Amino acid sequence: LVELQLQVSLLPLSHLQARRVQLGAGLRVQQLQAKLAGLALQLGGNPSLHGPLQLSVGALEQAELLPQAWQFDGQLQANAQQQRLQGALSNAAGLSLKVDTERDAQGALRLSATLAELFFRAGNPLSQSFRAWPALLQIGNGRLLGQASLQLPVGKPLSLDLALQFKGLAGIYDRSELSGLDGQLSRGLQGDQLTLELAQLNLQQLNPGLPIGPLQVQGRYIARLGQPLQGQLSWQTAQAAVLQGQAWLPAGQLDLAQPSQDRIAGPQAEFR
Repeated sequence: LVELQLQVSLLPLSHLQARRVQLGAGLRVQQLQAKLAGLALQLGGNPSLHGPLQLSVGALEQAELLPQAWQFDGQLQANAQQQRLQGALSNAAGLSLKVDTERDAQGALRLSATLAELFFRAGNPLSQSFRAWPALLQIGNGRLLGQASLQLPVGKPLSLDLALQFKGLAGIYDRSELSGLDGQLSRGLQGDQLTLELAQLNLQQLNPGLPIGPLQVQGRYIARLGQPLQGQLSWQTAQAAVLQGQAWLPAGQLDLAQPSQDRIAGPQAEFR
């Protein structure tokens, strides 16, 4: 027997258009355009599709996102056993990410994303992209970097890691001014266990009417995903300058699942 193979390369003007596409429950795109020039399709014993891929949508609709235009420019490599998509993802608000997603032969999914450095003096694409951005928080200066990774093995719990690094943030929360906020925040989800960790947080000044600062905090919060407000808060550093003095909490922990009178383990706050 002779195995036949056929390879097809799409012409420069090849494209796909759709007015509306439903991509599963709760995710819909409008005015989809896909530029397919350069994609190569191989048919035969091991069918594959590989090459450049450009996508754009007039509006991406999802419950956690504000509807707006998105674009993707990258590379696709796919066969019956494995699929991989790499490239740059951006939206009309100015949010830009490098993404790399892969599905292996067992069906496990891996996704990683790197946030291009944000300079808040030029605007805040986060508040213009995500509904969850706090309405009372306005940031007008500073910069932010971020990385995220998601792993969904077959037959095993989901794993999610998010790391943020910020420098020189300044703005207003409600009626309180803040300036000189530096820090590193990581968030992890392993199965149903949620972890938030402040490896470092330094705030030069917080002014709710009475100047407070500098302020330093280092700590961790662990909770179950189904009970996010009943976890354990622990801290190694918690101190601030107030009224030409110093206030601090010695290292300790707070169990939010316990009655209020039994929550704190360790010494109480001190002021000098």
